[in-house]
Amino acid sequence: MSQYNWILVRGLSRQTKHWGEFPEMLANETGNNVFTLELPGVGVKNDIPAKMSIRENVEHLRSELQELKQKNPGDWGIVAVSLGGMVAMEWCSVYPDDFKHMVVLNSSAGNLSSPFKRLQPEAIKTIAGLFFKTDLEHRERKVLELTTNIADINDELVKKWASINRERPITRESFLRQLFAAAKFRVPEKVGPKALVVISKADKLCNPSCPMKLAEHLGAESSFHDTAGHDIALDAPDWLAKEIKNFTQESLN
Repeated sequence: MSQYNWILVRGLSRQTKHWGEFPEMLANETGNNVFTLELPGVGVKNDIPAKMSIRENVEHLRSELQELKQKNPGDWGIVAVSLGGMVAMEWCSVYPDDFKHMVVLNSSAGNLSSPFKRLQPEAIKTIAGLFFKTDLEHRERKVLELTTNIADINDELVKKWASINRERPITRESFLRQLFAAAKFRVPEKVGPKALVVISKADKLCNPSCPMKLAEHLGAESSFHDTAGHDIALDAPDWLAKEIKNFTQESLN
């Protein structure tokens, strides 16, 4: 059997370093190669303005995938959270043969859910309050409180997350451009790969009904975590890696 490969895509204002230990956990659990791709506007690409549409993000990342495929034979899958999940769904509709599996974490679509479900009122209040804050540690602590339920939000984690953003900050313009792209997103009628939608029942940012509607719309499998927050890869990385392994195991054997 040829090697299997995954790419991981983060969400709104987050960069690849915010995956934490999850990429290594997924690689160890599945025995697959795991690569992380950065959206324009964040991380190592923070000098590039964020794209104004989900489709533009797809085209940008796809060129990087083609380079990876030249060096890493075998089938590919994509795991993506929130805004990244929108990119994954668009990608797997426009280019249905690029991936064998698609895993979407706590995402949403404008044609299935209302704006105040996709970004819940308390989340809007928190994000708006942080928009002009310059204290990175204060900002990251509040973001972690919004997006996680299980992770230990200690000073070490806060300092680490603040350091990531201090090193490669996202501009306010790119943040707003990402929000605009997310707001416009409409989920396609179908995607090519076998699909799994992962849903955190205790998500404080995106109402769990949003990814539930995605799973129903796409005819995808669904997997629920009772207590994890929006950033399930930080709250329950071991559980998530096992769910992905179980999802792919039958078709890869």
